[in-house]
Amino acid sequence: MAPRRPTPRKARPRPSREPASKSASKPAAKPRPSIASRRRPRARTQPQASTTPLPVPAEVPPSLRVPEPEVKSVPVEIDPKKLEAGIQAIKTELGHWVKKGRYTKVRIKLWGKPLLPDLPIGVVAAAEGLSFMLLGPLQAVLGNLVGTAVLEVELVSDAVHHVNRGRELILAGELEAALAQFRTALALDRRCAAAHLHIGIALKLQGDRAGARVSLEKAADLDAKGPSGLEAEKLLATLR
Repeated sequence: MAPRRPTPRKARPRPSREPASKSASKPAAKPRPSIASRRRPRARTQPQASTTPLPVPAEVPPSLRVPEPEVKSVPVEIDPKKLEAGIQAIKTELGHWVKKGRYTKVRIKLWGKPLLPDLPIGVVAAAEGLSFMLLGPLQAVLGNLVGTAVLEVELVSDAVHHVNRGRELILAGELEAALAQFRTALALDRRCAAAHLHIGIALKLQGDRAGARVSLEKAADLDAKGPSGLEAEKLLATLR
């Protein structure tokens, strides 16, 4: 008999070095993030506030502040049964102020509301038509009123508007144009202390100390205890 050939042995699989339970429970490896994604965003730096204080605008000198519009209120009692007599009383009062030459317009109000548009003071004081202008509105308003009412007759000076314009021209360095505005104001109101004060300021800036002194003394006399007069006194002290 021929001898039997030995059957080749099958190679057995080598056991894994890691326990089965460990290899089975091991999670899949996560993909590494890219280099760009790993960079941390840089915090934006805010610009630091400057520690240098901002320049503070200089205060406007009192002598160049805008004067308040000048208004004088004169109360006049009106009896609904004697309207003509009341209107004549208004004309008499206005005639007194026309002679003083200080105010240029008249505003007639009742209970805080104007009855007519502003009127030139000279026209109102002289015109016979004031009765015609006022009679109708007064009859309509006071028709059912029992007792007297009080009209507010306001005297308005236009001179202050020219003073304001001249003040702006001084600040712009236009002294001659400013003087023209102040002189126009004096033509409307020869007792306007603010106009005299600002003429003195403009002349002082031009180097005319003698002329400035005359105007400032006039302002001090006309408004001894008011803002224009007190400012004039301060400026006069610098000319002595």
